[in-house]
Amino acid sequence: MKAKKFKIKIQSLENFKGDFTKAWKLAEKKKQWEPEYDLILSFQDASSLSRVFSPERIRIIQTVRWSKPASIRELARLLKRAQPNVQKDVQDLVALGILQIKKARSKDKKQESLQPSCPWDEFDVAV
Repeated sequence: MKAKKFKIKIQSLENFKGDFTKAWKLAEKKKQWEPEYDLILSFQDASSLSRVFSPERIRIIQTVRWSKPASIRELARLLKRAQPNVQKDVQDLVALGILQIKKARSKDKKQESLQPSCPWDEFDVAV
């Protein structure tokens, strides 16, 4: 089974436009394109990247991957952070496609919770 990978790129607007144009032309020709990555996020500079991938958000990704918390509440407890702040960061990472959340119900609880997961096997950063 192919590993699920995503790439983070820091590139100029001109390079981004060039990549987009290449992909568009391939699509127009209806050529089959087998991307190396399942998701590519592009940033114009390192400061943009650091706002999206702050140290706390990197900790969230790592904790979700390694600890597999059953809920955002448990994730916040593991990180020793306030739940509303963790929830906001998780929602932002879900919007980017980095994390996924699903409704889950543990056997001993009647209430559903949102369980975060990280579907990625590899992350690459390109400058």
